[in-house]
Amino acid sequence: MPDVKLGKRTAVYDPRTLRAATILKAIPLPDRYSVDDTLPAGAVPTPMFANTTYGCCVISGRAHHTLRLMLQHGGLPNITDEDVIRQYFLETGGEDEGLVMLRSLKAWRNDGWLAAGVQDRIRAFTSLRAKVIEEIKTAIYTMDGVHFGIELPHTASQQFDNGEPWENVEVPGKPWLSQAGGWGGHAVYACGWEPGRVEVVTWAKKQWMSDDFITRYCSEAYAVIDSAEVPERAEQRRGINMVAVGEYLERVGGL
Repeated sequence: MPDVKLGKRTAVYDPRTLRAATILKAIPLPDRYSVDDTLPAGAVPTPMFANTTYGCCVISGRAHHTLRLMLQHGGLPNITDEDVIRQYFLETGGEDEGLVMLRSLKAWRNDGWLAAGVQDRIRAFTSLRAKVIEEIKTAIYTMDGVHFGIELPHTASQQFDNGEPWENVEVPGKPWLSQAGGWGGHAVYACGWEPGRVEVVTWAKKQWMSDDFITRYCSEAYAVIDSAEVPERAEQRRGINMVAVGEYLERVGGL
């Protein structure tokens, strides 16, 4: 079993959460895409962000996403393990007990977090239908990534150790090894796709997940809208109904 930590707590749902289906437009998507390919070549590292020591995967995923958002505005930001650990314990109240993704997203939107010396806040976040792969791809394309909450089976541990993609497998005579959540809940940041699978960043490397794996084991998924506009991303942003986003924020305030 890999020497890593998991820390996504049981999903919590809020009916007031903005749903991606209400703001995403139907736009043509390429067969394959990566947020990293839109950034300077060789500029995107994949740090561990303290996820071998603490169950901070929710904040580690946020750090991977924030790193890419900041790269769109300038040079490589120095987001550190200390930034991740500080925010993680700020949100847990000091205990290493993992985080609820929805509550953490609310904190990111309402309060922001200190990353690379900058108080980074998102404008909004939206929930996705994890079993609708086209919606997942559209969100990656228009909002620079997706945050998945996955109920990992034990089989995923061996696949990760072997450098294999996360795919649905059954072990003869040992059905519990493929049981959802058998290994635990984990949060990952997705940055791209190709036919039949999505690429995520977790535990200091990139990992492929098959579409079937996502629909079987993903319990929640979210995308965020950055608070800053990037002119170079205007083509992707046209897939978001920003008027609807603004109207939603006016209605709900800081939920």
